[in-house]
Amino acid sequence: MKLLICDDDRPFAEDLRLRILDHFKGPSWKISIDCISDIERLAKIDAAKYDVAFLDIDMGKINGISLARRMRKQHSDLILVFITNYVQYSLDGYEVHALRYLLKSQLDEKLLPCLNAVM
Repeated sequence: MKLLICDDDRPFAEDLRLRILDHFKGPSWKISIDCISDIERLAKIDAAKYDVAFLDIDMGKINGISLARRMRKQHSDLILVFITNYVQYSLDGYEVHALRYLLKSQLDEKLLPCLNAVM
């Protein structure tokens, strides 16, 4: 399974990557995770390469909802998960058929159920 993490906060993206890898450790899982924090690279993402994308909403010049719309056009079966500090955008997640909308402040409680839903 190929996962993508898009967050302009590089330390957060790396922490999330490690949490996901820890959850899927073991011989039965083959997981590859790309973390992209650079705005220039975010603008050029090829969503067709991924099965799951974890997106922040506020990434400076790039809005995660807009990015999700573009990604959804490229790959209609892509599983989208928003991980953000902004609850006010949660309803926008429905427009792109996001699987989950997680608040960063609740990640400890919500990430494991989300990963189970992804599977």
